[in-house]
Amino acid sequence: MQKKREVGIDIIKILACMFVSGLHFFVNYGFTDKQLSHPIAILQIALRWIFFTCIALFILATGYLQCSKKPEKKYYQTLGKHLAYFFVYACLTAVVINGTENLVRDSLYYFLQYPSYFWYMSFFIGFYLLIPFFNILIEHLQKEEFLRLILILLAVTSIPEFVNWLPPLGGGERWKYFFLPNWWREFFPLTYYFIGAYFRKYRPVFPKKTAMSALLGFPLLIACADYYYTSPKTTSFIGGGYGSVLTVLIAVAIFALCYNISIQNRMICMALSYLSTLTLNVYLGLIISDKYTRMAVSAYERNGIYPFRVIILEAPLNFGIALGIAVAVDLIRRLCVAANLVSACIGSVSGGFYTRFDLAVGTGGGNCGNERAPSAVS
Repeated sequence: MQKKREVGIDIIKILACMFVSGLHFFVNYGFTDKQLSHPIAILQIALRWIFFTCIALFILATGYLQCSKKPEKKYYQTLGKHLAYFFVYACLTAVVINGTENLVRDSLYYFLQYPSYFWYMSFFIGFYLLIPFFNILIEHLQKEEFLRLILILLAVTSIPEFVNWLPPLGGGERWKYFFLPNWWREFFPLTYYFIGAYFRKYRPVFPKKTAMSALLGFPLLIACADYYYTSPKTTSFIGGGYGSVLTVLIAVAIFALCYNISIQNRMICMALSYLSTLTLNVYLGLIISDKYTRMAVSAYERNGIYPFRVIILEAPLNFGIALGIAVAVDLIRRLCVAANLVSACIGSVSGGFYTRFDLAVGTGGGNCGNERAPSAVS
């Protein structure tokens, strides 16, 4: 019986990819370097916080989908496919961004140095190798132990990341030197992976109103704080980074809202399924699509503020170009696979024909002909 595909996870992966495009809108156009002199910036900061969950959503989905994988040869063989795609995109990026003059050098630079968006691959490769061993732990955890592990991971990775980014909140100069130990903050992917695996193993249900309130409330709350403490200076995004507990809360709210969505329309499910399989390729193509959207958008900037119509249009446009590249690459791959299959079938059919012909006329044909010649001479 064919396993039913969970369309909610497909939606989460697609959203994560679109959020990457949206987040890099703020990065590429200098939003963090401009003065926040207009209250409309509050809404833009809040939107930026929602986009900031992109990496969290990717890893939550990974934990949900991969938590049953074993350290077997079949699992590790699939890594080669991802590396092959990565190399193709490294070459494409080198051609589009740097030209063809030093194609080999530039391609190897993108493939081995992981600049810009490609940093994710340096994480992805190592994490992919370790996943089956995380799963051994997950398999033997009881529910209470699993929750305790997640709480400990939040305590050592997410809470220090949030607290240490806060400005002095009325505590005077001495509060600037109050920090929590944060050596483990770079291990935040483990937190997201285990939360995603917990969702798969126990399928917790959150009230939709609670999840939606968290999704809208936390970004607006921290956006107001950001605006208050940084305006008219440049924004510092005081809530922390990818591993901050604030990012965790927003990402989990989105995941809880989407992961158990059910869609009955078969065509929509097929489309979402196909887009979901391309999300990593779309991500890798965003460097190229950035080049074609940056010049058009920069003309609309006014003191670091962009009209909402620009943000709303730029992210889907950027995503759409990268998606077009991903579909083209996937189509070429499918044509190559089909061509190889046709070639193999023709070779098999023609080989079978000649073998039957040789047997019929009693001429040369593999080992039979080679064995009979010496005996005739002797």
